[in-house]
Amino acid sequence: MPRIPPPLFGADPYLAYIGANYSGSNHDVTTLQATITIPNGSAVSLDYYYEVLSAFDSANSYDQIGVADNSGNGSTSWYGQWTLYWAALTADCGAQGAYDNAAYTLAPNTEYTFSMSISSGYVSFDLYYGATTSQLLRLYASPQQDTGGTYFEESTSVPCGGPSPQVYEEIHDTYGIAQPEYNFFFDNLSANGAHVTTWKAYNYCAISCQTDDPGLMAYSTTSGDEVSVWNQWFPTTLQSCQAGGGTCEYSEQRGDSITVTAEVTASPNCESMIGSQYCTGDAAPSMNKFPSALQNGGSQCPSIDPYCLCPTTGSWTCSIGPSGDPELGFQIRVQINVPSTVACGDYPIRFNVTMASANEGTGFPNLDWTSIQFLLYVTGCSGGGGCVASGTPILTIQGYRPVQALQLGQTLVGYNLTTGKLQNVSLLDNNASSTNRLVDINHGFLEVTPTDQPILIKNESFVGWLRDPQNLTIGDWMLDPVNSSWIFVYSLSTVRGHAEVFSVVVSGPNTFIANGVLMDKKT
Repeated sequence: MPRIPPPLFGADPYLAYIGANYSGSNHDVTTLQATITIPNGSAVSLDYYYEVLSAFDSANSYDQIGVADNSGNGSTSWYGQWTLYWAALTADCGAQGAYDNAAYTLAPNTEYTFSMSISSGYVSFDLYYGATTSQLLRLYASPQQDTGGTYFEESTSVPCGGPSPQVYEEIHDTYGIAQPEYNFFFDNLSANGAHVTTWKAYNYCAISCQTDDPGLMAYSTTSGDEVSVWNQWFPTTLQSCQAGGGTCEYSEQRGDSITVTAEVTASPNCESMIGSQYCTGDAAPSMNKFPSALQNGGSQCPSIDPYCLCPTTGSWTCSIGPSGDPELGFQIRVQINVPSTVACGDYPIRFNVTMASANEGTGFPNLDWTSIQFLLYVTGCSGGGGCVASGTPILTIQGYRPVQALQLGQTLVGYNLTTGKLQNVSLLDNNASSTNRLVDINHGFLEVTPTDQPILIKNESFVGWLRDPQNLTIGDWMLDPVNSSWIFVYSLSTVRGHAEVFSVVVSGPNTFIANGVLMDKKT
């Protein structure tokens, strides 16, 4: 659970805080909100930190909403997931109170608006898809929290001490490196619907924190209604990757090789923070890999954290380039040779590049220069194909029935695209198989295999059959022929682990309806 940052009392001496304090005139407001885009990558399993919007209300409750990468906080079910966090810390100026560390699972590479409102003594926390607070796109509403307050305070000094509101990153622990592996941006900061532009950046690392993490180099910047937290001084953008539910993913046949490239850029204020010699084209970072070729089970890569340099199964080989000390502005290239006998499925790849020359003339210890992680989905095994998950409701003439309960010859309901009408069809095949990977659409609304299960969709540039659900993107629409409407895709994630799936094949137009969504037989 996040703590109140300095200069307020009781700050944990082992924590670091990077963010901004309100610096404007005093106001009483009833709503506060911020838009945050979740990083395009998985939350790191062992990391423990928060990105929060916080404010005191008139009853001295410290109210917060934001993003958590909280190591599961005692529950392994949250490992590697971004989650919604909220808190109404009513006792002793925010010392304790009600909170939820994992109120909602957040999808990578997705924009959300985090909002908290107060009325008649109760605080509510809401999450919306995109940069909006439209009720049509509200994804989560918390139970109302009784704080006794009637407004949030906008002030540089509140009765409990310090400013309100605040936006900040709170670092408890980051596995193996000094700070989180992603940058975070609080956009559209507003109160009562009006943009808040008066912010003063601050960085704080207690004495014990400085001892434990001497390489901590995170900093924050402000610009109008935006506050940016810079953890990676030289962020990388992976090129030509598939959406894969937000996480950057690539696929390759086993026995083949793939080259992944990442564009390198410098973060704002880099030169003023560490000097132009490290932030311009003259910089020459050393290409040092992390962990240093250690595999699962090594001292720097325990089995609980799957993100290592290269998978351990079979004879994988990974190489990174360019070699030597390239000048800043280059592309990092990672070549991976996939063994011909490896099992199909997801393999996480993770490594850091460090700037060994950071010691020269700066007095700073070696810092983590940048990091890259992605998933490689290995294909080419026999069997499989397009299917829907066990438990999926399939429309029959008697109503919806679980896919695993269907009988050959049973009459289902399909849809004829030529006539634009529903049509009875006969079930010809419902073969069961297993998979280790599913695409979850809209938080369990529909689960299908990543490939070869066509769904009729539309977006700004396309209307038609999408063969591979792994290529769905948030913002697409899926046809609901029963209600003559479209279902909005607001959440995508990848479900890993053994799952039973069924391949539905029907007569006539070859279409069937799964939980309201029009689908075709697998290709």
